[in-house]
Amino acid sequence: MGPNSNSNQPVGPRAHADREETVHLLGQSIRLRAWHSLHFKWLAQLVGCVICVEFLLPDGSPRYKRPMWLFWSGPLTVSLTDLCHMYIWRFAIEHFFRFIKQHLGFYVTRATHLLSTERWMTIVML
Repeated sequence: MGPNSNSNQPVGPRAHADREETVHLLGQSIRLRAWHSLHFKWLAQLVGCVICVEFLLPDGSPRYKRPMWLFWSGPLTVSLTDLCHMYIWRFAIEHFFRFIKQHLGFYVTRATHLLSTERWMTIVML
């Protein structure tokens, strides 16, 4: 890479995305680009899709300096919009589980039977 190259863009023969779309999600425009059939250098058996998520200003320029990069190893039939939406909701779900573990005693039960444990988890979730 030269001194004038943009480090946010992939380099090499696959610089152009396999899929690209701009969507409106949660009240703002988001540019989504995806490169398929890629893998990590040291984990070649895990093949997936690299997704670049850029939140855009009304004029079409990026809202943040760096885009968000995601790796998806699930089915390729899932739309880029759905993948972005799932990732955004991931944080709300993680905070919910942290709250029920720390404040509602999700793991407090010492029940020895599966049915008792399932009932306790249901009570905490409600």
